Amino acid sequence: MKRPGVTLIELLVTLTVSAILLAIFIPAFRTFEEKNNLTQAAQQMRNALFRSQGFALAPRQGSLNINCYSITLSTTTAEYDVVEVTNADPQTGSVCGQIGTGSVAVIDRNLFTPSVRLISISDGVIGVTSCQFQFGVGEVVTYGVLCDQALTGNEITLQLRNSRLNESSDPQSGRELDQFLTFNIVTGTVTIGE
Repeated sequence: MKRPGVTLIELLVTLTVSAILLAIFIPAFRTFEEKNNLTQAAQQMRNALFRSQGFALAPRQGSLNINCYSITLSTTTAEYDVVEVTNADPQTGSVCGQIGTGSVAVIDRNLFTPSVRLISISDGVIGVTSCQFQFGVGEVVTYGVLCDQALTGNEITLQLRNSRLNESSDPQSGRELDQFLTFNIVTGTVTIGE
């Protein structure tokens, strides 16, 4: 007479199959999660650029002389702020006015997730370590970019990398795992691509 229930062999087979399936799916899920973090970081950066543009277009009230809104992005820091520049002395070639003059107020602080970093900023020819994206206040937003070296192109590409997916800090290594944002200086458009 056979008793109801499972035998030891049936239980071991079930546990073995479950362990094999977990061994296959857990790494795939982690990779999906890290790619998702990278995509979210790219979207967050794009949204910060769009918010700055929106602030620059918003109607002004009060007596503040707001020159511009700007974001400084750097390959050496894990945060970037949207700042408001007021009462700056005018300067030719700068949307925000003369650097170091006026008042600066942080109105939005953004942090990358711990594994995501901005690893390169370039115009396709020259690579730099930091750039300030400027959005001049007015009925029509004016755009400007000040970098630690002069860039010649109209499009600036920002390369984001998740260090858990790709350990290399070389911008050319493992590009298929990176996210790219392209900022057009003339039109102010931002596109995300891989």
